[in-house]
This record gives sequence, C-alpha cells and structure tokens, in this order.
Amino acid sequence: MSEGEIQKLRLKALWQMPAVYRNAPGTKRLAEDYGFSKKEVREFLERHAEEQSNEGNKRHLGPCYDLSTGKFVL
Repeated sequence: MSEGEIQKLRLKALWQMPAVYRNAPGTKRLAEDYGFSKKEVREFLERHAEEQSNEGNKRHLGPCYDLSTGKFVL
C-alpha cells in the first residue's frame, strides 16, 4: 500500500470518528499522531462535509444528542 493510500485511509478514519464533533481533543491528537496539520484536517473535513451534503447524506452534519449531558451538540 502506498503512502498516499495510507493517508487517504487516515483522513477517512478522522471523518468516521464520531468524536470529531464531541471530542475535539481526541480528534486533534489522532490527527497529530497521523502527521496532519490543523489546516489539512480542516480543509479535508470541510470538503468532505460539503460532498456529503451534496449527496444528501446529512446525518453526520446535523446536531447530535449527547446522552451524558442531555444536550444537543452542534
């Protein structure tokens, strides 16, 4: 597997990590462990969110209910 393919999988893992909206420190740490800059992660997540929205996949883009706090997390 090439380094480019590995990087794509790592970015996909960051997107799939539900903690991206509820655990910013954990997501930041994972991105740092993968060697991504803040700018790279932000650009990827924004681009991927737009793609998902354009495809009608809005489930991950809306507010989430945090059972432990009893509040919606944006």
